[in-house]
Amino acid sequence: MFEGSPKCIHKGMKGKVDFFRWSRSSMVIGACIEGIGNTSKHLLAPRNRQDKKGRPQGPRKAGFGEQYNFKNVLDGNNGYYLLYNGADFRRMSPGIHIYGGTGFHFHNFFDSIEKLRFKYRFYGHVHTHAFSAPLMGIDTDLTLLVRCMRNMSDDGNRKQRLTNGLDILAETFELPVLFQVKGYVDARHEEVKFLIKMDEEEYGRADNFTGHHIYRDNMLTHPGRRHIQILKN
Repeated sequence: MFEGSPKCIHKGMKGKVDFFRWSRSSMVIGACIEGIGNTSKHLLAPRNRQDKKGRPQGPRKAGFGEQYNFKNVLDGNNGYYLLYNGADFRRMSPGIHIYGGTGFHFHNFFDSIEKLRFKYRFYGHVHTHAFSAPLMGIDTDLTLLVRCMRNMSDDGNRKQRLTNGLDILAETFELPVLFQVKGYVDARHEEVKFLIKMDEEEYGRADNFTGHHIYRDNMLTHPGRRHIQILKN
């Protein structure tokens, strides 16, 4: 989990060393996806339940691809296999699969906090106050990021950093090529620190937000220009 800086690595929700958080397959051939693939050749997978309109929902039934068990479709449908839906993508384990490599969607790099706020305002898991709340109050990952940038303790915070996380990561996996470039990690960390400083002058800080509850205005500890202007008006 890299939200902004390679030096700010998420420990895992249960405090364990966990580098696979949200690492799920994000690329698949369009012809294999429900709604795109030809259902006369690529059949729909039988599933454990149906929605109110009778459409299959949830995990696949045993033997039809759940946990990579294809015993009931060894030859497919004359060579064509079952279509995938969003539930299947989210249940796939990361890494190399039986039919080859998979691609992953890595969205956490950004070159301005305004672009980051735009992502939170208009993309998945929309935050309607992304252009008014302090950065720390938008999302618990961003709370962790700001605390990391300010060298604040994670005590009481819902999410925790992994001490020397990048070194631990390098012991298990090959680091992204960019992180291996001499000086990049420190330069990116300082860049994000500057971006956050500029953002806080505009939106303020919320040191009292720990992610255990929804952000409220009374958690604001350092007003920014926007809050000062509201008070003046």
